[in-house]
Amino acid sequence: MKQRDTKRHIPRQDRRIRERVHDPYKTRLKLPDPTVCPDCGAVYTEGRWEWPATPPPAGSHEERCQACNRIHDKYPAGWITLGGSYISAHEEEILNLVRNQEELEKAEHPLHRIMEIDREDGAIIVTTTDIHLPRRIGEALKHAYHGDLDFHYEEEAYRLRVIWTRDDPNWEASSYRGKVIVRARDEWTARRKAERAFGVKTRFPPGEGVRAPPWLRPASVRAEIVEDPRYEPHGPAEILYPPDV
Repeated sequence: MKQRDTKRHIPRQDRRIRERVHDPYKTRLKLPDPTVCPDCGAVYTEGRWEWPATPPPAGSHEERCQACNRIHDKYPAGWITLGGSYISAHEEEILNLVRNQEELEKAEHPLHRIMEIDREDGAIIVTTTDIHLPRRIGEALKHAYHGDLDFHYEEEAYRLRVIWTRDDPNWEASSYRGKVIVRARDEWTARRKAERAFGVKTRFPPGEGVRAPPWLRPASVRAEIVEDPRYEPHGPAEILYPPDV
């Protein structure tokens, strides 16, 4: 039997954020219709910014949109912090999800964009021009990868901070969680070297299975060949970084 393709309206979850405080970057005065942002090309027409379906008329009024103003001033409205041991082995696919969610959101809402993606103390920090995109990204991460998700809305400052974390419990069986550089003839030898150097015994949590150092698991630890002039490439298998192991 052929299924009908039905469309259902799913209300945006970010409506739960009540925008009672005025966004200081929101256009206060009514702009001429149309107005073109000289930085991104969005067009203000009929009271809202949108991507133009056709080129705007020559000589249209120009004024920077609020998203481009925030980018210019380096003053984000949203922050997404991605943390936990799960990230190190899945960074590329996680960032692909983040960027895909931005593309979907930005296609409909030109003022909702990513400003920067930075790294700080093992976490990934994503800043945005608005408070809705962070919630969308956070909920997409939760849906795809589970983990823990928290929202912190600073009403007085018109800011939203989203924190998503996911940890692998097997890291409890390792004394070290950071970057490791190993001189070895192949990937398996390098993984074994790290496991022997950092593996520690753990308790057996009832009903949760044995904790095992994750260094041998490609799903938990990404391995790649690196060339670094600080380290001699020839010699016995050895952990070169961190030092004094």
